[in-house]
Amino acid sequence: MKNKLKYQLWFKELSFKKKVDGARRIIEKNIDYSHYVSWSGGKDSNVVLHLCTSFLPGIPVLYIKSGYAIPESYQFMQNIVKSMKLNYTELQIDIDYMELCKEFGLPHMRNQYKQNKVVSIIKKNPANEWAIKNKFTGMFWGLRAEESLWRKNFLQYKGRKYIDKNGIERISPIIDFTINDVWAYHYAHDLPINPIYLKENCGQSAETIRNTGWLSTDGENNGRIQWLRTNYPELYQKIRELL
Repeated sequence: MKNKLKYQLWFKELSFKKKVDGARRIIEKNIDYSHYVSWSGGKDSNVVLHLCTSFLPGIPVLYIKSGYAIPESYQFMQNIVKSMKLNYTELQIDIDYMELCKEFGLPHMRNQYKQNKVVSIIKKNPANEWAIKNKFTGMFWGLRAEESLWRKNFLQYKGRKYIDKNGIERISPIIDFTINDVWAYHYAHDLPINPIYLKENCGQSAETIRNTGWLSTDGENNGRIQWLRTNYPELYQKIRELL
């Protein structure tokens, strides 16, 4: 990783330690077996997974397998499941994401209504149904205010902890973490790094590469499609079939 030294120095900063302490406090106050961790294998959810399992190793962990994760990322997750002996549930989505893209368009083609509809179909609805069925009252996830203007406004409005319309308490322990904090945490705790973040080329770095899936064309203007074409040509060809 290009900025490895920067992150190794960053975790010695007092501001970083204060943020970690804040995240640990809210987890310690709320964690129990009625809560689960929403995990995607990305850098942010990996931090939340480590924080939560450090308090409660057997906490339930949920992954929504929607069919558009980069295969290398999915294999990384399976290795983590085995090495950490996670209390892991993989929820398979029966809907073909390629068919959803044919119906609603690729991500960069969708308006906000269509995007929300797709996200609900492949993520929100299945997760909520699973949580209610299994009597979970809360969950931890890796949302950060820095990620986008939408998330910043959303988290400022909702706060670090809120209850959604389904009665599920949603807790964001790392709401105030910067990208430097996220990678510093990885190095401070020697966490394994998803290999997709090590493919720093085509103008992309570990700070801009996203784990949202190979069909996430919403970043086409900043080099994401070229990055995909260079590193995962077989997935790039599948996108071309939809254009």
